[in-house]
Amino acid sequence: MLWTPAWTAAEVDLLVEARPGLSTAGLGLGGADGVRLRAFDAGELSDPIVSGRLSARLQASDGVVAVGYETASWVARELEGGRVHFVGGVSRLSGAALKARGWSGELSFPAGAFLDLARREGWRRVGVLLAAGYEGAEAALRAAAAARGLSVEVRTVSSRRDIPKAAQDLAGRCSALWVLGDPLLTRGAGFDYLVELSLSRRLPLLAPEPGMVDGGAFAAWEPDQEEAAARGAALSKGLSGEGWPASGVRFGSVAGRLRVNEVLRRRWAGGGG
Repeated sequence: MLWTPAWTAAEVDLLVEARPGLSTAGLGLGGADGVRLRAFDAGELSDPIVSGRLSARLQASDGVVAVGYETASWVARELEGGRVHFVGGVSRLSGAALKARGWSGELSFPAGAFLDLARREGWRRVGVLLAAGYEGAEAALRAAAAARGLSVEVRTVSSRRDIPKAAQDLAGRCSALWVLGDPLLTRGAGFDYLVELSLSRRLPLLAPEPGMVDGGAFAAWEPDQEEAAARGAALSKGLSGEGWPASGVRFGSVAGRLRVNEVLRRRWAGGGG
């Protein structure tokens, strides 16, 4: 992790997405100086008064650490500036907005998560659709691929009209297609197009959020929510007295598991249509 040296925070706000069975009591923040912890509850924040108060408080904060997908969605929508760091959930944030606001984030998976799957499946070349603003992850991606004897081809897309050409080019050259980016690629027409291409070409589509498997992706990363919360807490404690991460997107180190679309795996392995 890179740090900017000339910054000392008086207080960091840590927002951890509330999940069934996830306790914030074990995060080691009891008595921690400079960290304000809040369990993020999207239902509670549907009240515009509650949401507005929290938004105003965070906007004036020395720094915000956001953990989880829904937390990231809300922060990206409600906050305009300030210092914000995302632990997971970066796929919910426009790369252009992240760059313009100077925000930073860790992807919810380590660099080798999908590359290990590629090596097991015999996919020697992986095509990567990279959203503009996520370029900070490319060097680690290439290094992880080289360490596994794999090659990656990267195409950066800045708008929806870039997607068909870049995706078609990669589909003709690669054994799998990895979506590494923002809502341009993971939501709406962009994601629908990639799913259709994947199914028509029998080209495995690798996606950043577990719910995307239900939408037609071949595999996605499911982070360990306890570990993500612990990572956010440890980072917040360090940030309250140190520097803030340099802007941009990097790979994270939170453990988790690959969620694989077993229907597609069986169908393609068996040669079914």
